[in-house]
Parts: sequence; C-alpha cells; structure tokens
Amino acid sequence: MKILQYSFILLLPAVLFASSEASGPTDIIPRTINFLIFAGILYYFVAGAAKEFYFGRKERIAQQLDSIQSKLKESNAKKEEALQKVEEAKANVRALIETAKEEAILVSEKIALDAVNERYGRGTLRLGSTRVQTKTDTTQGHWQMKQERRTPRYTTRWGEMFVV
Repeated sequence: MKILQYSFILLLPAVLFASSEASGPTDIIPRTINFLIFAGILYYFVAGAAKEFYFGRKERIAQQLDSIQSKLKESNAKKEEALQKVEEAKANVRALIETAKEEAILVSEKIALDAVNERYGRGTLRLGSTRVQTKTDTTQGHWQMKQERRTPRYTTRWGEMFVV
C-alpha cells in the first residue's frame, strides 16, 4: 500500500504539470511547486536516516572521548606507579651503596687485621668483642663481671665503694 502512495506522490507533479503548450514566462510557479514537492519527498525519506546518522555519530564521538579519557586516567595512574617505583629503586640504590661502603670498610679492616696477624703471629690482634682467655679461665669463653672486691652492700653503702 505504501509503495502505491509513494509512487503516486512521485508521479503527481508530472501529471499535474504535463502539458503540450509552452508555459512561457509564468513557468516559475509550477517549478516552485515541483521543487517543494521534491524537497518534501526527499525530507520524508532522508530526514530520519540523516538524523539517525548525525545523532549516532555524536554518540560515537562522545563514547570515543569517554574511552580516551578513561585511557588517559589509566595511563596517568600507571605513570604515577612507575614514578613511585623509580623513587623506591633510587632509595634502594642509595641503601645498597651505603651497605657496600660499610662492607668495603669492614673487609679492608679485616684484611688489615689478617695481614698483621700473618706477619706477627696468630692472635696478635683481635676484635674488641673477642674474649681473651687466660690459663686460669673457668668461664669457658663467656664474659662475666669482676666481683672479687664487691661488698655485700654495694648498692646501699656508697662509702664502701672503691674510689679510683
């Protein structure tokens, strides 16, 4: 049924203005009517598709902008994370350099200690934390306080303490 209506609308200008006579100078009115009918038909068929195209394009552009903004936020977050990792790595490098310097000092001291002990005999130099054992040592390598001269009241009688 619609096909019949469309074909009628398309053929109407041709039927109305078909004549064998020359129109002359008043030809503008039929041409204007023909143009208006053509424009109306064109609008009827094309307007919906054109509106849909432009609104769809607008929505696609908005979606693309949203996706670009979300990607930008993600990339900024990754950038911040990478910068944080770089700062952590720099801190680790500083700590490693300090540790390496300390170890180098300890190694050089140990080499010097070994050189002296090799030259003058084993046990000539020792670390401060090494206990010197004597022949009468009964503590078996454990540090203990010297308490031979302590009085029983060493915490309450200041007069009984030795003066050096």
